[in-house]
Amino acid sequence: MIACPRHLQRHVVLLLWLQYVSLLGWVVPPTASLSSVPLPPRPVLRTLTLVDGHAPPPAGIGLDILARAQELQALPEELTSAELEDELEILYPTLYQYFEFFSGAQDSTLDEDAAATIRIRSTSFGCGKLGHQVWPSSLALSMYLVHKFAANPSMPNVLELGAGCGLPSIVCDCVLKATSVTATDFWYTDADATFDKDRLIPTFWHGINLQYNLNQGQSDNDNNKRAVAKRLDWHDPTSLQACMMDIPTTTENDLVVIGSDLIYYPMDLDPLWETLMSLLSEYGATQIVLVCPMVQETREALPAFLERAESNAQGENALYTLQRQPLTLYKYQDDLEVRQNGDCFVALTLTNTKQPT
Repeated sequence: MIACPRHLQRHVVLLLWLQYVSLLGWVVPPTASLSSVPLPPRPVLRTLTLVDGHAPPPAGIGLDILARAQELQALPEELTSAELEDELEILYPTLYQYFEFFSGAQDSTLDEDAAATIRIRSTSFGCGKLGHQVWPSSLALSMYLVHKFAANPSMPNVLELGAGCGLPSIVCDCVLKATSVTATDFWYTDADATFDKDRLIPTFWHGINLQYNLNQGQSDNDNNKRAVAKRLDWHDPTSLQACMMDIPTTTENDLVVIGSDLIYYPMDLDPLWETLMSLLSEYGATQIVLVCPMVQETREALPAFLERAESNAQGENALYTLQRQPLTLYKYQDDLEVRQNGDCFVALTLTNTKQPT
């Protein structure tokens, strides 16, 4: 008989127990994050620049810069470490990315002292489906929020839709000092759940990973966490009610709703739209800020969504006003490199017209 190391025995027993728990339909509570530990300095992997407009200026001259960020390299000891953060890393492959975001957008230099280092853990497609990694639209939204809100002493309450790994929510919490942050996404709650076969539903571990990422700005022993992950199904109106129970919605506690790359399939168009309108009309959201990538060939419902957003903003009785802003995100490793082939987005800001003055 081959002897098995004791630490491997514990992992095997834990894996069997987790499979048993999932069959019972239980949800394992989120684990504490170690990300609140100060992170050591690390070299820059690439620089990110968000600019106004879609037309690239020649040789990167004359950019109207809205915000800047840096993606940092993992340190050698982090790449070789075999230490497991939690049970999720037993079941799925994970990847850590490090980002810094900077205010003072019109300044051509990066303010190193004003940066906040954020660590994001992404998982596999099998765990998180479309929300398993940090997409360019999530970076663009994060930087756009820095552009819009960095001048404020603090940001109001924030609700993110389709949060995925949670980068924009963490920026709102750790960089923009939001009053509270609720990052929502959808995942299975038990092994027997049945949904439309065309819907890509993440495992319940996706929700645990989202909370793990949110924990980095908070104390492990804090029972009243400022940033929390909640399960939200746009196709179920009662799901929104449950998410909103703990979010203040008085005029003294404004609510900003954010989201990136939410519009993929026609089957989600109506449920998403009804969710957005409910947040404006029933829950008093002051603004909804959405960033959409301009790749309509793979986002089937995006043209219909943009048309609906435009048409419903018309008339004196419209629930909201609409502002559209074209954005381009450039990613480069050398300041002298010509900034071409940037990712193009459109930022939509729906401002509630029914808020009391």
